[in-house]
Amino acid sequence: PNFLIHSTLFTLHDIDFDSQYTLAGSGTAVNSPRSAYVLLRNGLSVPLVSAVDPSAVRRQASLEGLCAEAAALRLEAENERRKHRLHVVHTEYEELCAQVTTEAVVETVREF
Repeated sequence: PNFLIHSTLFTLHDIDFDSQYTLAGSGTAVNSPRSAYVLLRNGLSVPLVSAVDPSAVRRQASLEGLCAEAAALRLEAENERRKHRLHVVHTEYEELCAQVTTEAVVETVREF
């Protein structure tokens, strides 16, 4: 209950592939059983489908002694990996949504 007041809730349907908005806050939660299922099935978590924090990438690159250009390339590569992960899970999510209702997923989970 208190957790939900301070949470950002989302489904895979909500995520914008090109968004720089990060969902990886401490109160971020998946509120869709189908989204949770697809993420778990692919071994992913919210931070792995969330936008990359540019300052964190620059900070890490600096600690490694890399120049600004290398940090920019790393950021671009991380964003491309994120887009690829999103494409994979979004496609699987859409296929699942077309085949299975939320209620059916909830009922299946209850059986365990």
